[in-house]
Amino acid sequence: MKFASVGINQHETPIEIREKVHFKDSQIIKASEEILNSTSIKEMVILNTCNRSEIYFVFQNESEINFIKNYIRKFFKVDIKDDKFISYIGDDAIKHLFKVAIGLDSAIIGEDQILGQIKEAWESAMEIGTSGKYINKIFREAITFSKKIKTETEISKKPLSLSYVGIKLISEKIDLKDKKCIIIGIGKIGKLALLDLISKKANVFVSNHNLNNSLKLKKEFKQINIIEFSNIKEELKDSDLLVCATSSPHVLIKKEMIEDRKKNLYILDFALPRDVDSKVQDKDKVYLYNIDKIELLSKSNLEDRKKILSSYEKKIDEEVLNINKWIKNSKIDPLIEKISQRNKKISSDTLDYIFRKTDLTHGQKKKVETIVNSAIKKVMLEPLKNLKEIKDEEKRDKIIEVLGEIIK
Repeated sequence: MKFASVGINQHETPIEIREKVHFKDSQIIKASEEILNSTSIKEMVILNTCNRSEIYFVFQNESEINFIKNYIRKFFKVDIKDDKFISYIGDDAIKHLFKVAIGLDSAIIGEDQILGQIKEAWESAMEIGTSGKYINKIFREAITFSKKIKTETEISKKPLSLSYVGIKLISEKIDLKDKKCIIIGIGKIGKLALLDLISKKANVFVSNHNLNNSLKLKKEFKQINIIEFSNIKEELKDSDLLVCATSSPHVLIKKEMIEDRKKNLYILDFALPRDVDSKVQDKDKVYLYNIDKIELLSKSNLEDRKKILSSYEKKIDEEVLNINKWIKNSKIDPLIEKISQRNKKISSDTLDYIFRKTDLTHGQKKKVETIVNSAIKKVMLEPLKNLKEIKDEEKRDKIIEVLGEIIK
């Protein structure tokens, strides 16, 4: 069994393609069932973030790599060239997951949200039954490692999310204090944007598909204003900033919704698929920034973060070695289980014979039972220890296979 990751190369693939390759929650179950029923893949996790869609899986045949690529093409009906995919196998796949978890492969280096998204993807896989022994081990170690890094470095003390970078960018162009700022969508990114804007003393207006959720938010943040989406066009007339971060599959803000401007309107579109039609920037005094633009503009400010996280690459290599050691030893688990079951039967038969032939008290029987069980366990203890220490993997696997066949 090998571990692999296949997805869209977020660094090389245009946003026009990336926004189409995004599994909705309802699609994850369907895709998982279809993949598991059509391949030798037994375990898998589908990871969606604001900027990536990747499938992590355990496989036997390398043909499954191309199957996943073709499945993504067919599922989303998008023609994606091979060079727009990323695919990692074995150690490279484990390293990739660790780098994604610590934010080293994110649009915003060291961003805080990615770890929560990985955890949610893994938990979702466990709920629908697509995560097993190997996936659970690898994801658990990646999440634990990332948490450790966050607490060890300055990165954990200075959160730098997409919303933070985007709003910092706008705040360098205008003073956001008392400016009218509209947020559409109050998921994780929307709430982070809300906190960033409140810290800058902006006049914040919130719109959400579910009005009740907006009203609940109002109880927590009494200084915000709630507006219905049907009134967005009117509200945009005198707005200074629009932040969009919904999970809508359709464009929400179209060019015709923005009337001629007397002052600048800045738009941050954090959504994928995009919430804002790119044609809005044809309007005078309208400035649109999507995920790709924010990433480009923020790269020069992220070198320090990259240096800090890159310094952990050796530790990632150590984690991969530990996981490989665990995987190597886990191959012996079915054999150990067989031996354990056989030992129990031998122990049971032996004790039955002894107790039938002797007249022992309850206490004496307990002592005999302990001695017999201990002796039987010791018979295979040293051979199994020696088996684990065999470095020749092919030889060790062959011994495990043969022992598995002869021990009934």
